[in-house]
Amino acid sequence: MMPAFIRAIWWPDAATKREEALDTFLRMQLAALSKPNTQDDCAWLYCWWQHGFRYVGMARARRADACMSGGPLCRFVEHLSLRTRPHPRDAQKLRYRRARSYSGGSFWWLPAFVGRTAQVAAMEQLEIKLHLPNANGPARAGMLDKPCKVQRKRPPRWRRLRCSGRAPPAHAAWEGHIGGSQLTKGMASFESADADLSQWSFCQAYRHTQRCQMGTEATMGPLSIYSPAMQQLFLLWAAAGNEIDWGLLEKCWKVPCGPVALAKLCHMVKGPLRLSHGLHRVEKNWDVPRFLENGDLQAMFRKCVGKAFAKVTACRHLGCQALPRRALQQYDERRRACKQSYDAHTREMSFAPGCSIIPDDKCKKYAWRMSQDAYRFLLAYFILLAANWQLTAMSVTEANEWCYDMIIALLPKHLIGFLGMSRRPWILPYCYAMIKAKCFAPHGRTCMSAGHSCVRKVISFATWPKKSCWRMVSRGLQIALQRGPDNWQVWSLRDAPAILRRKLSNLSMPGDPHVCSRCGGPKSHLEATVHDAGQFFECVTVTDALQAAHGVLQLTAQHTGCFHACVFRKKKKAGFLSTHSFRFLPRKFRCFDFQELFLVFAAAISVTYVSAGSRVVKLSTLSIGGIMSMIASAMVLCLSEHKWLQRRTAWVAAGFSDSLPWNEQVAALRYVDDLLQVSAMYCAGCLARVPEVVYQVPFKLAESGRAVTWIDLRLDLDPLSVSVAQKTLTIKPPWAAKSGYVRSWLCGRFARWQQVGLSKEMTAAETTRAFWELLLQGSRLGCSGLLCIPSSMSDGLLNFKSYKLVIQLPNPTARELQQDGAQARFPLRRALCAAMLPPFLQLGLLMGWLLQAVMATNRLGKNGERYRPSKPMGSGRRGDERARHPEAVQRLVLDIRTNDNAGRSRKRSRRGRPRSSSSSSSSSSRNKARKDKQEIARLKAMLAEKEAEECKREADKKHADAEAARRRELEEFKSTVLSLLPKQPPLPANVTEGMPKASFSAEIAQRAGYFVHEVADFAGCDSWEDIEARLKNVSNPKLKEMLQGKGVTDVPSSKPAVVKAVMRVLKNEFSSVQ
Repeated sequence: MMPAFIRAIWWPDAATKREEALDTFLRMQLAALSKPNTQDDCAWLYCWWQHGFRYVGMARARRADACMSGGPLCRFVEHLSLRTRPHPRDAQKLRYRRARSYSGGSFWWLPAFVGRTAQVAAMEQLEIKLHLPNANGPARAGMLDKPCKVQRKRPPRWRRLRCSGRAPPAHAAWEGHIGGSQLTKGMASFESADADLSQWSFCQAYRHTQRCQMGTEATMGPLSIYSPAMQQLFLLWAAAGNEIDWGLLEKCWKVPCGPVALAKLCHMVKGPLRLSHGLHRVEKNWDVPRFLENGDLQAMFRKCVGKAFAKVTACRHLGCQALPRRALQQYDERRRACKQSYDAHTREMSFAPGCSIIPDDKCKKYAWRMSQDAYRFLLAYFILLAANWQLTAMSVTEANEWCYDMIIALLPKHLIGFLGMSRRPWILPYCYAMIKAKCFAPHGRTCMSAGHSCVRKVISFATWPKKSCWRMVSRGLQIALQRGPDNWQVWSLRDAPAILRRKLSNLSMPGDPHVCSRCGGPKSHLEATVHDAGQFFECVTVTDALQAAHGVLQLTAQHTGCFHACVFRKKKKAGFLSTHSFRFLPRKFRCFDFQELFLVFAAAISVTYVSAGSRVVKLSTLSIGGIMSMIASAMVLCLSEHKWLQRRTAWVAAGFSDSLPWNEQVAALRYVDDLLQVSAMYCAGCLARVPEVVYQVPFKLAESGRAVTWIDLRLDLDPLSVSVAQKTLTIKPPWAAKSGYVRSWLCGRFARWQQVGLSKEMTAAETTRAFWELLLQGSRLGCSGLLCIPSSMSDGLLNFKSYKLVIQLPNPTARELQQDGAQARFPLRRALCAAMLPPFLQLGLLMGWLLQAVMATNRLGKNGERYRPSKPMGSGRRGDERARHPEAVQRLVLDIRTNDNAGRSRKRSRRGRPRSSSSSSSSSSRNKARKDKQEIARLKAMLAEKEAEECKREADKKHADAEAARRRELEEFKSTVLSLLPKQPPLPANVTEGMPKASFSAEIAQRAGYFVHEVADFAGCDSWEDIEARLKNVSNPKLKEMLQGKGVTDVPSSKPAVVKAVMRVLKNEFSSVQ
């Protein structure tokens, strides 16, 4: 029994979810039990009720008659006392007389709101008027003055308590400072933030303002939008195009010009673009051909013909002949026949000037239309909002050079040309945004989650050369990952249904399938959960990915004994692991060792600078859309899963059983970042705890229950079945589809159904739905036989020969275009701008007059210092320039100001003297003044030159410091990468004894260079003697640091001993080499 006023409009807006509402409600009950501060002007709205009885009231923190008896708890005790004892005067009120007719133990008392006293009083009256509780009402006339007929008696002697000599009662536990802090915390959770009326319509803003006024002032009635306190409401009324009484506005606001006063408040409303009304999602297939107009078509035709026959027409003895126009005529006929359907489909796809077409995040066939300014604002806003994105002061050229230097420093030298990095290409990626449909709507942004990225920021590596070669390296890493640690990764959608059925068949059934083996709670026969790592790339750093790659490659080398991955040079890049490097047949496949794979992987993910327009942004985590992003995420997650599967102590610590293998307890599958878990032993709540203890990245629970959707599969647990999830089908219209499109589309659908293994009934239902979608798109299907559906999809595909698919184009019909005459309106914004111009001109003249007066009083004192008697001699502009300029520049400033001041003094002295009749004196004075001006100009030019040199010196110093910091960062990252290089596992002793030692080669020299962190270049070395000679040229501190990094405790001090120690370490590492 929850009162209706709890669910009324006064409930806080933040309590939209059930759990948050319950938490807020419980905190309010705790605050009601606390003794309130009598200085606070607050009150509680509560309900006292049971079945057939309900009373709504308010409890003040401070009452007029007794300050110490305030608060909701005292109010509750008062209600119980007056209901039980009929003799007091207030006990004759209606609520107490009605309450006495019910049992005392069945009453409920519930605080529902806390706030200011006036607001709670208004809410109390509103609740009484709306729901009419039966215990709220005035007492009958004379009832309070009428004496009680029942004679009052004293309680029995054994019920009496003696108070003589007893200490006063102590305060309750909630009446101290703890209760006060709890009350403050509880009241803070109920205070709602002020709403932003600029994003609302006039009706919504008026309704909200009226409710707020009723709640704060306890007054009802219409509002006057011409009141100065309702300026924002009036602006919303005016912006909607409604009529305005300018005379009444000027009278109420007490302004001489209403439009001018209104124009100053335009920032309080937002236009369509600021309200995201310029954002529109076009839910149509954009993958359609574009029909050109006649002029564009002829120009394109001439361009294509001229390009194709450019070399032929260069010969003078050849002539051009008219080409056949059959293809052009067919194109024109098709365009005219489909004009009506084409116009209807592409009406919202027009590329208007200043319009941007943004792809949708989930459905790639759909797109969003918005203005270019709105798109730039969204991209810049969410880049600045992201915690892992940081703006830099680098230019795009500097960032590209830095990225290239980082890649060259990490790549093996023999792979630089293979990966296309030998000609210094442009490798700086750029960023673009994809709109998330769940966060935006045609009326604006709908997502209000704090810190949520409502657009997906994708990093494009489209400018990278030889991307197919980089994908070969990625496929080599994937091959090593598949053969290495145990994981739940599903690499192909084709294999997902078969793997899911196999894992479901391996599940172990407990003794009691309806009791959870972890928490003991009730559960169904099977429970399933689906999780999504939506913020994975924002949580994994480059160092985490490198450590995961090192762990995966090292585990693969230990488990398989292989240290090489061979990838075929085909479109679908397959491969295998090998213990040897196959250098023959280079045209068929490419062989990489694990160290090469690791270095290329590190070089790819080390590019953390991204261009967003003309600015450069640095990422602190992995990038979405990178060449190695998918394999990096797979390595991080697979390594976490491998550690979880190998550590049974972690199962016990998390409360799970270790008596069975994990694959018999939980059937877990993961495709990229979508995780599916099915179990017969644990409930859905316990399964939701598994990602928290397995992964270091957060996984969000997307779905749970008896039926869940994972990727494109629908899993039903009662009964157990796997089907295809129902999704919106995007099919090309008939006029945009080429011949054979419908057949290929149906073949793809049937092939997917065969992979899933649908039953006969499901196949029939999906087939009917597919044909229905084709009919809705305008395709006409003529049946020339029976549709043969096999009993099982494993028997074969459907017989397409029995179905005849005919696509008919609609007949061209004449259609008149009617244009509605737009009524000419004088726009309000233009009127406001015109009205604002005269005040702005007046303000400009006033500012100019003030500046002239200030400049006129800006006199200089002795030695060029400003005359300010109230300040010390070191203050003012002179003191600032002393601190800013060096000593030489200070002298120039002093000389210039002294000469300038002297010239001004001479001018003032000449004004008071009578004119001389001598021409020689006047000419000499003019020559002297001219020389002074020339000297001043020379000194000013010298000052400007000195300041320019100083600024250039400071800029060069900053640039050198930044370059040195980047170099240090590059060296530190390179040393980190080289320290994580995977090592080839040693062969067994019985194998190494009988094996002949291999000869020294260039590959051994390269791997030796990796082993010593590239402190020396071993390229071209043919023996160990050459390597020792190269090490002698390296500085002694670098060699010592390398030995300490390898774990050598006793590092010698002399250079020859250090070189010998390094050679011993190298020969121990490569013991199988002569």
